[in-house]
Amino acid sequence: MAGRTNLTRRVLVDLEMDGRQISEVPFLVVRTGEGRWLVEEVPLERIMGRQ
Repeated sequence: MAGRTNLTRRVLVDLEMDGRQISEVPFLVVRTGEGRWLVEEVPLERIMGRQ
């Protein structure tokens, strides 16, 4: 995002929900000042099958 100062990464996650496999779901994570990683964005449309 424009103007962001903290490090961000896109992490591909494989999920299983109700017996359904969902591969390579891109989560956007941001690093805090303390060095922890927080999930900032999850593509719910893809997970819920609306894409």
